[in-house]
Amino acid sequence: MRRFTIPVLFWTVIGFMAVLVPHVSQATSPLLEKVRLSVPSMHCELCPFTVRRALERIPGVMRAQASLSSKTATVWIRKGDVRIRDLERATDEAGYPSSLLSVQMIRSSE
Repeated sequence: MRRFTIPVLFWTVIGFMAVLVPHVSQATSPLLEKVRLSVPSMHCELCPFTVRRALERIPGVMRAQASLSSKTATVWIRKGDVRIRDLERATDEAGYPSSLLSVQMIRSSE
């Protein structure tokens, strides 16, 4: 029967933790929603800036982008923190009515 010394036992436990910990953190990372909105009324270079700023003012929005060429806005929110209608209302109040194109679930590390 082999006897384990304290240093051997210590490094064995550390080795197992190094293998297990990354998997645990990935499994528990919060989900984000990547929401794409159609914003057809954008027509000049200032419009995407205005739309982005309106979306970024909503509590719970992690990040927002707007594109004049595709006439879309993309918003990253934590799942369950922001409603789609809040995003649409914000763009509408800024003078740019929008509608939902898609919602995609992603991990926060992406």
